[in-house]
Amino acid sequence: MAFTDEFIETTIAEDGALRRLQNKVTGGKSNDTGLQFEARVMVEEIVKHAVSYRFDRPVEGHVTAHHPSAVLLTQGVRAYVDDIRVETPELDRFLQLKTGNFAWDADIQTDFKYQGKLCTAAGRPFRLELVVDNLLKATQLPKSKSQYRAPEAIVRWTMPTTLEMPPSFFKDVEYLFTGVATKRAIEIASWCLELAWTKSNRHELLSDTLGRAKELAGGTLLAFDATSDWLSELIARIRATDREVLKLFADGRTIVFDLDDGENFFTGSVHIANWCAFEQAAQTAPPETARELIVMATEGVAK
Repeated sequence: MAFTDEFIETTIAEDGALRRLQNKVTGGKSNDTGLQFEARVMVEEIVKHAVSYRFDRPVEGHVTAHHPSAVLLTQGVRAYVDDIRVETPELDRFLQLKTGNFAWDADIQTDFKYQGKLCTAAGRPFRLELVVDNLLKATQLPKSKSQYRAPEAIVRWTMPTTLEMPPSFFKDVEYLFTGVATKRAIEIASWCLELAWTKSNRHELLSDTLGRAKELAGGTLLAFDATSDWLSELIARIRATDREVLKLFADGRTIVFDLDDGENFFTGSVHIANWCAFEQAAQTAPPETARELIVMATEGVAK
């Protein structure tokens, strides 16, 4: 939900509360380091939720895996805790990001107090998080306020932008990658994910971001697009009979495969740009093996 002026004034009921929020909205970010840190945290959120859905595993605690169309991301929120907002069916998370040296002073405490009042009045489970790039600070600062089920919200540490992303991040990106997973290819895929968010309006469903990233990456990133029933059924038949198939599935109009004929291993994906030609060919003479399907999909690519 959006926090209207009337709702804020009624809920906070303190002089200057609305003016404080208006000043935060017009103030914006004042340094490149802060913006870069926001970008890093946002791409971590994108990858985390996408991988959660990929393997149908909880993002954390009680937050189950959701299709990317059920995850709403916002950067720059009209709120007191205003850097990033992540909305899922179970939980509304507000993230405040801080870099360098800072303290849990009266200014930050007031923002968290006001935001806690708004979220409590809104009636949705929520969590307020303080994300820092200083591990020592993360151990020193107190817990942020939360109404959400256990555990209490934590002060979370993320690596500063002066350091590379950790190997675990690139491993998660690899889970979303459908091509030959070289180190360079995974780095480029991670850049495509970040660029996809940068090219957004900073307020969109995760499915839209992943779709844009998939396009930027030439179809080699999963977007969890819907696949036509007849293609899903065709792939299921091929998987059941083709002994070369280790992995074969469709992500929208992209076919992803791992094949092993006993002597050679083949992995990759093919994006079907000319869908009409592919559909006509596959339904007229359905392929019986994964190789036949891949060839037919490749021939369906517009030249």
